[in-house]
Amino acid sequence: PFMWRNRDNCTDTRGRLYLEDIFVQIAKAMGEPTPQGAIEKYTKILTTLQLSVPKGTEADISSLTEAVNVQRLKNNPVALTKENIQCLYEELLGGKNES
Repeated sequence: PFMWRNRDNCTDTRGRLYLEDIFVQIAKAMGEPTPQGAIEKYTKILTTLQLSVPKGTEADISSLTEAVNVQRLKNNPVALTKENIQCLYEELLGGKNES
C-alpha cells in the first residue's frame, strides 16, 4: 500500500502514469480490476493466513531506520526518505497507522 499511496513521489523516468499502469497490471494478475481492489485482496489474504507480526521497540525501529542506506534505494520507483522508511518500520513493527 505504501507505493500506491505515495505514487505522487514517483522517481521512475517513465513517469507516474507508467507506474500506475504497472499497478493495474499487478491488480489484474491478482484477479482484481483496480489497484485498490488488489490491496484489499492482499490484506484479506494476510488476515486469513493469521501470520504473526513481530513487534519492535522504538529503539529497534530507530536502529533499523538508521541502518538503511537510502542511496542504495534510488532504483525504487517511489522515492524513499529516512522519514518514510521509519514510518514503514513503525507500521510493520509497531502496529501504527499507514504512512
